[in-house]
Amino acid sequence: MAKTKKRRRKYQDHFDFDIGVLPTRERAAHQGGLVREVRDSNEKESVRVLGYRARNECLLDKLLEGGELGKMDIAKRRHDTGIRLRALHIRTHPESLGMRYETTQKDKGEMSDAMAWNKKAYQDALRYLGMYARSVQAVCCYDAKQSDYRAVIDGLDRLEKLW
Repeated sequence: MAKTKKRRRKYQDHFDFDIGVLPTRERAAHQGGLVREVRDSNEKESVRVLGYRARNECLLDKLLEGGELGKMDIAKRRHDTGIRLRALHIRTHPESLGMRYETTQKDKGEMSDAMAWNKKAYQDALRYLGMYARSVQAVCCYDAKQSDYRAVIDGLDRLEKLW
């Protein structure tokens, strides 16, 4: 009878915690698969919170994956800038997701401070983009394909300087 070796566990320098429901095989097959990414971590990155998102959730993800946004680091920065503009658009235009903004004070029609800040930041970003605003907004916010992405790239570079 052969002796079996005891397996030694190697020391891990970090702990990973998955949040949300783990995806099924069917869900993983949609939109180019899933990406597991770090959502949050402590200063030493010894504890990380991981989550799943679709690989090609929007047109910006497809452009990043296809190399349309440029080379590695520059493309990632442009992608992050576009995603930030997209998030502001979603926060300020909830009707685009099928939601409606309802005020808590029905008679006065006031909006929350967070909603007001998001609207101001979104309007400032579009104003700062100038002539690039329409093309950047079309690609980042409405997933509209373009024949040439040069104006979008120039606009994202300009917007990155603002943020």
